Amino acid sequence: PIIKQCINHKRDIVNQDQYDQNIRNILNFGHTLGHALESYYDFRMSHGEAILYGMRVASHLSKKANYLNDNDYQRILKLIGTFKLPQLENLEFDQIMSYINSDKKNIGNELNYILLKNIGTAVIEKNYNKDLIKEGLKIL
Repeated sequence: PIIKQCINHKRDIVNQDQYDQNIRNILNFGHTLGHALESYYDFRMSHGEAILYGMRVASHLSKKANYLNDNDYQRILKLIGTFKLPQLENLEFDQIMSYINSDKKNIGNELNYILLKNIGTAVIEKNYNKDLIKEGLKIL
């Protein structure tokens, strides 16, 4: 039933925002960095794993921005931790940022990044500070 619930929820969001201009962006939580990691690893990393890494960093940055409380942050980390992802090492920030800069959610040179206010509530940070992403990569 959970897969059916997720599909129905996604359908409802897509129906509200068919052109990916507003609320539909919440479905992109973890995807900005996740897609960059997929490209960085030449698609040898699965989509699901890449998005989990992206969700871990976005959650960390959400907590750092005082959006996400510690309890929700720990719940997210615990859930992501069940997947036993390996530690990523020697990431080349400039190369990862080149992939992030080509993300479809960006407008011009401005990075739009999805953070969480709490579990289930996302916020689109417009013109997000790319240095914060560099800091976030250190937790991987």
